[in-house]
Amino acid sequence: MVSSINLSLTSHLNGFYMKIYHYYHKSKLIRWAIRAYIRLFKLSGHPREIAAGFAVGIFVGMTPLLGGQMAIAAFFASLFRWNPISAAMGVWITNPLTVPFVYSLTYVVGMKVLRNFTTFYLPTRLRLRDWANLLQTSPKIILALFVGGILLGIPLAILSYHLVYWAIIEYRKVLKGKIAVRVAKLRERHRRRHDDDEQQDAATTREETRDNSPHL
Repeated sequence: MVSSINLSLTSHLNGFYMKIYHYYHKSKLIRWAIRAYIRLFKLSGHPREIAAGFAVGIFVGMTPLLGGQMAIAAFFASLFRWNPISAAMGVWITNPLTVPFVYSLTYVVGMKVLRNFTTFYLPTRLRLRDWANLLQTSPKIILALFVGGILLGIPLAILSYHLVYWAIIEYRKVLKGKIAVRVAKLRERHRRRHDDDEQQDAATTREETRDNSPHL
């Protein structure tokens, strides 16, 4: 049962990778994401440390701490002896493309939990009253963003930990298999070259023996 599930997951991932490869040359953003994705797998260290660091980055990235997320994630990852580089990479769950969606979602979740849903609008004019109202409601907004970010960040961090850990293990298995195949080919090539040298030496020895033998 487990093996069939793994095979199914592997087949789906292969199809997913093929789709990404199809659009690879059409989007600079996708090329950047794939390079970052590959760099994550190429990080040195135990897979658990890399996955844990990435999970910390995901969690911190869900909080409204723009500007300091990478430093905070790297600090906590280093504190627990996890991978700080993968932590900094996980923070990029909030990037210029996803920030509006992520923070809107965390705000809604936070306000639902706090039971104090407030709709606010950014001032369109430079009127002191509008900005004063915004500053007055900003603590509620920030609190809602923190609460929603924590509630969404915990399950996302747990999920990302298991996914990244599994993906790194699979990547290293594939890499180890490729290295083993390459080493086997090199050994086979070396063996054939050695056999050819031995055959050539044997032929040379026979010719020398035949030339040096007395003729009757």
